[in-house]
Amino acid sequence: MKLRTLAALVAVPTLLTGGTALALRKTDAPERQLEAAEGARPRAYRAVDWDVLPTPAPRAAWQKFAADHPTWHSLWDRQTGVPLRLWGEGVAAPGAMRDAAIAEQAARRMLADHLDLLAPGASIGDFELVSNVVHGRGTMRTVGFTQHHQGLRVVGGQVSFLFKHDRLFVIGSEALPNVKVPPTTFAAAAPSLLKSQALGWIQSLRAAGATVGEIGETAILPVIRDGKAGGIEYRVVRAVDVATTGPVGRWDVYVDASTGQPVARRQKLHFGRGTLTYHVPERGPTRARKDFPAIFTQVQVDGASAASNDAGLLEWAGTAAAQVTTTIVGPFAKVNNAAGNLASAVLTLAPDNSVVWDLSSDEKGDAQLSAFIHANIVKQYAKKNLNPDLAFLDQQLNVFVNEADHCNAFSNGGDQIHFFSAGAVDVGGGQQLQCENTGRIADVVYHEFGHSLHGTSIIPGAGFFDGAMSEGVSDYLAATITGDHGMGRGFFPGDDSALRDLDPADGEKRWPDDLVGEVHADGEIIGGTLWDLRKAMIAEFGEADGVRRADDIYYAILQTAADIPSTYVSALAQDDDDGDITNGTPNRCLILKTFDAHGLGLVDNQSVTLQIGQPQVDGFHVSLAAKDVSPCEGTAGLGPMTLKWKLRGAATTTDIPMEGASDVYSATIPTQPDGSVVQYQIVIDLTDGRSLTFPDNRADNMYEMYVGPVETIYCASFDQQPADWTTGASSGSNEWQWGAPTGAGGDPKEAFSGSSVFGIDLGTGSNNGTYEPDTTQFATMPEIDVSAYKTVHLQYRRWLGVEDGFFDHAVIDADGTTVWQNRASANEFVASVHHTDREWRFQDVDLSPQAADGKVKVTFKLTSDQGLELSGWNLDDVCLVGIGDADPPEGGCCSTSGKGAGSGVVLSIFTGLALWIRRRRRAA
Repeated sequence: MKLRTLAALVAVPTLLTGGTALALRKTDAPERQLEAAEGARPRAYRAVDWDVLPTPAPRAAWQKFAADHPTWHSLWDRQTGVPLRLWGEGVAAPGAMRDAAIAEQAARRMLADHLDLLAPGASIGDFELVSNVVHGRGTMRTVGFTQHHQGLRVVGGQVSFLFKHDRLFVIGSEALPNVKVPPTTFAAAAPSLLKSQALGWIQSLRAAGATVGEIGETAILPVIRDGKAGGIEYRVVRAVDVATTGPVGRWDVYVDASTGQPVARRQKLHFGRGTLTYHVPERGPTRARKDFPAIFTQVQVDGASAASNDAGLLEWAGTAAAQVTTTIVGPFAKVNNAAGNLASAVLTLAPDNSVVWDLSSDEKGDAQLSAFIHANIVKQYAKKNLNPDLAFLDQQLNVFVNEADHCNAFSNGGDQIHFFSAGAVDVGGGQQLQCENTGRIADVVYHEFGHSLHGTSIIPGAGFFDGAMSEGVSDYLAATITGDHGMGRGFFPGDDSALRDLDPADGEKRWPDDLVGEVHADGEIIGGTLWDLRKAMIAEFGEADGVRRADDIYYAILQTAADIPSTYVSALAQDDDDGDITNGTPNRCLILKTFDAHGLGLVDNQSVTLQIGQPQVDGFHVSLAAKDVSPCEGTAGLGPMTLKWKLRGAATTTDIPMEGASDVYSATIPTQPDGSVVQYQIVIDLTDGRSLTFPDNRADNMYEMYVGPVETIYCASFDQQPADWTTGASSGSNEWQWGAPTGAGGDPKEAFSGSSVFGIDLGTGSNNGTYEPDTTQFATMPEIDVSAYKTVHLQYRRWLGVEDGFFDHAVIDADGTTVWQNRASANEFVASVHHTDREWRFQDVDLSPQAADGKVKVTFKLTSDQGLELSGWNLDDVCLVGIGDADPPEGGCCSTSGKGAGSGVVLSIFTGLALWIRRRRRAA
């Protein structure tokens, strides 16, 4: 099954009392966090813009806020037009840190003054105070409100205000704009109908039996749609808890409150892989074992109830050896054994000695002991190092082990963590162990507890339970406890490699380049960021203080971040010391360097580390303006630059060092004969070991230029609407449009030449700029007489965004023959090399075989599957050119040597806006 793709997954909190369950590996049937019963699919991620006002944003409201707070920064939800985070120099609120009432009054005043910006279409009475708490070791206060409409809670709608040093300096909004539902004086459906409808939908999706649980409150569910349908649909719903077994699954099924019709579902269990093993494994069953103190354990000593302390010590009357009846129950953790009775033993404990309970030869017994020990370890770590005042840490955690499934574990987001038995497969007539019992793997226990810690630490109205973020921060919790960036070692028998590595040898993961739409994989971006931050803090402050500082930032992210893009602001807020982020924070440069290396640092004129200008080509001479503009010492600087080139079709490239003078670097490609197509790229090595590659498109990372004169046969510049082109769709919608591009969905913000382009969904009106799922659509130029030429090429400008060709296909077809298509990976597990142009690209395609009959017709096609929709085709200056002597037809419109130039030797040039660079690490 395809791994769903993209970024910050939209988390929708449950309407029931149970929490969201998250785990260590993908489920057997991966789903978006919200799946709709009908209509266009809900969006899979939150696309964001830094300091760039998106089209749906209330411009007048922003201008008012910006006038009052001119130095503040903004992070926008591109589709809703609501500012996800605003932060800056801070607004004085004397007494806000010591007095909750003063803080609430300041927050309400800010909300009222800028309601049209923070929650367009809402009224001030729609917001209910749900939190007013001091956190961050007493240095910060958050005031959070949840959103309502007509007295009903809007699922996921919230606004928060963060104070420090008596200054309001961060505002968060996940409010939904312009909420509209029919009057709520409807006839409510009977509970039995709601349950039967919810149950029936899940049963239709899963062959296994399903059971139905409780019904939640009546609420308003926003369904933010992907694709051209776009927009937000608001439905009055109730959530019904439905669970399945074989495979294990559990959903909040949102059904229409008046009809019972299913509207959407949210999977609450996200499975993972890992190995989890009194004498128990330190990490996993095939690794070293250790005698761990059985801390906080309720036992019997000589028949009387007793409890061990935080060092595992027991006391009893007398000086003789005691008979200790063991258990795996304590005030902070209680084991539940799905395979039968709880393990127990009677051991003799001599005074001033120790005794060991060892079930290492018994998988299911060992899982009980290991899960109990490591659950207590992680709870005490959180209580001592993260939040000693969190009530959840003083409550009993239910630890379920040996459950009748394999290679998985999960958390319910609250007081339960679950672990599965070892799994075996038939090999050659015998059984071969496939994965270890996850209850025997310390890392998995820590990871699953991390989800529960996340779910119970979120400050209502401020943070949010985003699945990808939760996976990454839970990986970090395991890593910071073990001190090992390799999480889940030993999950597979005989294999000590990490299940996920937060410090991979082959390069750091970056946002959004490395998103694949699967929460565990996407979570590695923030997990790796936090691990690198931990390393940097240790290098700066030493082991103990460095870990403490990194853990404090990690926990602040749990409390106040809404998703992975918003973690940077939470990190700066935690590090700030005066309620004014704009004047820097004590470790701003360290944080900037770390987060920027993973694509998460703020990139603007104040904090960008490198400025890369617009590359230029003059004949065979290539130049690039570049300089360091970092405000921080130690951030990545410019190293050697290399121009790599080859003739199209050659197997290897030739390297030419680029020489620098006055911040301009250049090199010259050797002169090539007419008719050649030269391919080239620029690689910039950075001083931190990373490298930048231009063009920044993994699927097509070489520019092209054609050498020699050409004659125009036909050209469409799209300055006028192309009446001679035909468009259509063999499935789905025809989204081809002519007009000015808007920059939506990854599209260009301006045409290559003139003012108009021809492309798929240009983002006008309510459109989002991306193509629809499940569509095959095309645009075909008229059939052109090319009989005067033996050699005919298509030469044009493109700005294309399309998912990896294993899933979605962008094709150029000439007379029924495919002459070009986007890169396709070998299989679905590595199919994340998406074609993402970030500038107008020149492309040359030889059509001579198709033109041999004297005519040719070219078609641009796009075929999509059910998930991950990008910007699609954007075309400009599409030309058929003849090469060689001939009498060309009259007319023509297109330059063949670059923007605004006449006929010349070199056809292609570098184009595109100046780039403020935040790139992935690439091999040079």
